[in-house]
Amino acid sequence: MVDEHNGYGGSASRSWSKTYFAPEMLDELNITPEMVQEAKTIYAADLAVDALKRAADKEAA
Repeated sequence: MVDEHNGYGGSASRSWSKTYFAPEMLDELNITPEMVQEAKTIYAADLAVDALKRAADKEAA
């Protein structure tokens, strides 16, 4: 796990963590690059749906 930050302090400070898996773990779990890409695509689609819902809620309000 790697902790990262945007380099700013005060109220502009933002930090996040990223998890990286060793390639050996992916091999052991039989995770292919295609499966990783599919998961990323599904995640991006979920984010888009959430953004559309927020926009619709904002317009309705």
